Amino acid sequence: MAETIAAQLYNRNRGKPVEWIHGCVTAGSLWRFLQLRDRTMVVDSREYYLDQLGQILGIFLSVLVPRS
Repeated sequence: MAETIAAQLYNRNRGKPVEWIHGCVTAGSLWRFLQLRDRTMVVDSREYYLDQLGQILGIFLSVLVPRS
């Protein structure tokens, strides 16, 4: 969470604020995802394991590929 807040402040202080900051935490085989918007942190309550690689990659793609 601290890293997403730091990224938000960094972007804002340089005059390039972004609407959402996305983050993930991993221990290698366990993954958790979160989002920061303004002052609201949303943490995905699900834990994703490496055998769910398709779902993990799907989450990354949903963040990286703009929706039309």
